[in-house]
Amino acid sequence: MSVILQECYSDVLKRSGREASEANQRFALVAGFMHDIGKSEVPKEILESTERFAPDSKEMVIMRNHTTYGARILSEMGMPEPTINVAAYHHVKMDSTLLNSYPEVYYTQVLPLTRLAAITDVYQALIGRRRYKKNWVPGKAVEYLLKLRGSEFDERMLEHFLESLGRYPVGSLLKLSTGELAFVLRIGPKEHPDRPIVAVVENAKGELLTSHTLLNLMLEPELSVAEVVDHYEHFTESEDQSFKIFQSIRVN
Repeated sequence: MSVILQECYSDVLKRSGREASEANQRFALVAGFMHDIGKSEVPKEILESTERFAPDSKEMVIMRNHTTYGARILSEMGMPEPTINVAAYHHVKMDSTLLNSYPEVYYTQVLPLTRLAAITDVYQALIGRRRYKKNWVPGKAVEYLLKLRGSEFDERMLEHFLESLGRYPVGSLLKLSTGELAFVLRIGPKEHPDRPIVAVVENAKGELLTSHTLLNLMLEPELSVAEVVDHYEHFTESEDQSFKIFQSIRVN
């Protein structure tokens, strides 16, 4: 999470006319790295459990308190207020009545960096590997985030996040309007986030290609993205087949 947050926060600073200095980048990196430090005080059997705890269960109360624990630990360490804010409030939603919003504070207390960290945290949780769930592909994770704008996430911060990461992040597998499949090599521009540069890897008949046509969708108005494809499910021969295909394109 920390690297993605650092990159996104640097972009936010640049767009707002502020300096994305090394100190500012390091500041965001540390905040991302320390945001879940409070989990160090959550019992291991709760933290590593694959059981889905009820919202009012003792275990869930303890788990949710990791934000309070984190804020206290960072305060005792003398960390800057924004770093403490990220640890304390990265689970606070715009709509504080939601069951997954905690602790109970006004959203005005959640700093812009924390609002960005909240988005980054959910994105990282979706695409990351967990023993109890299948990891999502980046493009599907972005689709999920977009459904939560204005309810869970600050719309402006989500816009900044997507401008940095892309509507279709690099490495996403897309089905084009032609039926062909293509990997994203470069995200689309701010004005047209749905028009990335892609490399076609499979034709409409489902045949893998040995040579890959590069397409800049900004220059191909007749083409469009039909849907995001889960490359883990599509390439079933081996878990890393899609990665090997994508790497061969980037190298060549």
